[in-house]
Amino acid sequence: MTPQVLVRAVENASERWAMARKLQQQTAAAQTSEQHFQALAQATSDIVYRMSADLSVMHPLDGRALVASADTPLAGWAWLDRYVPADEHARVRQAIGVAISQKALFSLEHRVLRPDGSIGWTASRAVPILDAEGNVLEWFGAAADITQRKTGEDALARSESFARSVVEFSPDCMKGLTLDGRLLWMNNNGQRLMEVGDFATLRGCDWSSLWEAGGPRVQAKAALASARAGGIGRFTGFCLTAAGKPRWWDVAVTAIPGQDGRAEQLLAVSRDVTEQRAFETALQKSRQELQTLADNTPDVLARFDRQLRYVFVNVAVERVTGLAPAQFLGKTNREMGMPIELCDMWGAAIAAVFDKGQAVSRDFSYDAATGARHFHSTLIPERGPNGEVVSVLSVTRDRTDEKQAQDALRIADRRKDEFLATLAHELRNPLAPLRTGVQVLRLTKDPSIAQRTQLMMERQLGQMVRLIDDLLDVSRITNGKVVLRLARIELQAAIHTAVEAVQPLLDAAAQALQLDIPADPIWLQADATRISQVVNNLLTNASKYSPHGSRVVLGVQRAGSDAVVTVADQGEGIPQHMLAQLFEMFTQVDRTLDRAQGGLGIGLALVKRLVELHGGAVTASSAGLGAGSTFTVRLPTLDDAQGLDSPMAPVEEPATPVSLR
Repeated sequence: MTPQVLVRAVENASERWAMARKLQQQTAAAQTSEQHFQALAQATSDIVYRMSADLSVMHPLDGRALVASADTPLAGWAWLDRYVPADEHARVRQAIGVAISQKALFSLEHRVLRPDGSIGWTASRAVPILDAEGNVLEWFGAAADITQRKTGEDALARSESFARSVVEFSPDCMKGLTLDGRLLWMNNNGQRLMEVGDFATLRGCDWSSLWEAGGPRVQAKAALASARAGGIGRFTGFCLTAAGKPRWWDVAVTAIPGQDGRAEQLLAVSRDVTEQRAFETALQKSRQELQTLADNTPDVLARFDRQLRYVFVNVAVERVTGLAPAQFLGKTNREMGMPIELCDMWGAAIAAVFDKGQAVSRDFSYDAATGARHFHSTLIPERGPNGEVVSVLSVTRDRTDEKQAQDALRIADRRKDEFLATLAHELRNPLAPLRTGVQVLRLTKDPSIAQRTQLMMERQLGQMVRLIDDLLDVSRITNGKVVLRLARIELQAAIHTAVEAVQPLLDAAAQALQLDIPADPIWLQADATRISQVVNNLLTNASKYSPHGSRVVLGVQRAGSDAVVTVADQGEGIPQHMLAQLFEMFTQVDRTLDRAQGGLGIGLALVKRLVELHGGAVTASSAGLGAGSTFTVRLPTLDDAQGLDSPMAPVEEPATPVSLR
């Protein structure tokens, strides 16, 4: 062996020894690295994995309950099918391709298949291990279980999405405010309601300044203060839109807490209640109008529930019962002390309306605070939304005056019939002797018989003329066509004229007339003929209804500024119930047709009208049947020096006389 060969042999041996030593060192380092890897895999809570250079092979790994553990390598992309849902494959492969091409960090959050078949989430990161030439030898990575975080993030995202949906699709105007009340944001519907074209013009402005100065603005600031204090600020106020349209809002302001629980923002929710407020205002107005109508109607209005209790009564009930409406509420008629028979009638009627749903009417009498009254009630069903009767409304009308008017009409009709019958009787009485007298005058030749017959016919004709004159006078007075010829007259003179006219009637009945008349003249402004007619009628009545041989007293006296004329007789008297009706047309105390002196029942009515035309009054009094009666006439007098300057009644000018042949 030459020295060169020996040197070369030594060099080769040295290189082999160095390579063996390096291999031994590398093997030891690999063993150490494997031990470190295993220690790290056991120490960390994440999944630690090793993969081939192309990431198609996964070395055995502990799945840590996130995925199934693998005791043998998973080659040919088997790990992808085993651990990753099919719909995530494309995304995972794309990330792998980028990492391999760039020889850079692989990082991806993706879904994984859990051992129990459910879906979990992992955050996987792998770094490439490169050789000296920069080639990828393998990948070393770790996968963290982020299922809970993803679940929370998903819930938060759904919550935020829901919140955004609530805000954006809410029919209300929703606004975010700073703690000092400045506008941060407004939902789209709110901008539409507020007619805001560009919210940027409002961002940062003081929200309370948008409210009407005065009460609404003060309420807005108070609501902000309540929200900052942890409460809810509420108020209803008036605010103009950006376009100047008036609107009413129902507002609630509350705090939005941050992560530390303290208020971070304020949320103001404003609901447009303009139409509702207008409806409520109209409803309130309608209720006030109905209440005003109910309180001012003369009818008694009441509402009953199914227990027959009052739930509403108008003020008209106080006029009838003397009790305030509030005293009826919640009570039944029995509890109000109404007579039993009326309670039974009302209870049956109300129950019938509830059962049949049809209105009913009832007439009844009741001793009201003003006396016995007559009423007519209509009970009306009131229905709820489903059509059933929920209450009964009664409308009760006082028909006392109507009933009295009807009774008066019936009485007047009866009196009219009686008057016509009496008139026929009264006219027949003089006609029969007149017809007989005409026949006697045609047949007799004896002057004395003719003279007596003529006198008889004149008396009967005078009676007929008087009846007709009374009828004409009543007609004129009723129609307002009577003519009073007023003059300054002496009352005594008019009375003497009447006495002279009635004296033959008194003498025929052997009746004494006592005159109590003062000597001093009493002056009236009156129609002398009509005053005589009044006294004549009263004296004639006194004679007719007094027995043969009785006495009639005619008295005159002053009573202050009035003259009082009284005519008293000892006749049949007047029942007390007839005194109020005595001066009505066609009224007679004795209505028998066979009593000739009964008259037509118009004499006293004529007296009353004539006296009233003179500004006076007439009354009648009697102690009863058989006790006689007294008629009193009061007429205003004139002073001795007073003339026609102060007429007591208007004078009607007589019509222009027509020439007669």
